Amino acid sequence: MGMAGGNVSKYLVKTCVPMLGSLILAALIYRFIYLPILRWGRIPSKSV
Repeated sequence: MGMAGGNVSKYLVKTCVPMLGSLILAALIYRFIYLPILRWGRIPSKSV
């Protein structure tokens, strides 16, 4: 029967919680690491 033992709600918790956790982690990494780098790259240089 597997780790959920035939229980659908237990299966959904065991699959959805890690998936949502990794999605939230990816969004936080993008927001606090990659987005500032992208914004920094867009700033026009004023070396004229």
